[in-house]
Amino acid sequence: MTELQLIRKKKLELIYARAVSSEHELIPGEWENTYCYADVDYACEARNNWVPQVHLGRIRDALVQGGAERLANDAEWREKYIGAIRFWIKRAPLCLNWWSNQIGAPGVLSEIAVIMGEYFPSDVWEGVERI
Repeated sequence: MTELQLIRKKKLELIYARAVSSEHELIPGEWENTYCYADVDYACEARNNWVPQVHLGRIRDALVQGGAERLANDAEWREKYIGAIRFWIKRAPLCLNWWSNQIGAPGVLSEIAVIMGEYFPSDVWEGVERI
C-alpha cells in the first residue's frame, strides 16, 4: 500500500466514524444535471449555523451510508450525488463568516472527494479545486 493509499484509508475511517443518518431526498436543481435539497435555504448568509453547508454534510453522509459498493455499482445513484456537487459549485453559496467559506465547506468537500475518488468527473474536480 502506497503512502497516499494509506492516508486515504485513514481519512475514510475518520469520515465513516462521524457520518450521520441522512434520509433527505435530492430534487433536480436549477441547472441541468444538478440536484439540491428542497428544505435548504441556499441564499442564507448567516455568520452562525450557516444553512447551505447542510447540503455538503448530507452528501457526505449519504455517500458513507451508501458505501463503496453502491458507489461503484449504482451509476444512477452516484450521478445524483455528483449532480449535487455540481449544484454547489454553480450556486457558489457564500457565508458572512470567513471560516465557513475558507475552512468549513472546503473541508467537507475534501471529505466527499476522498470518498468519491476516481468517480469524480474532471469538471467537478476543477470546480472543487476553485473552492
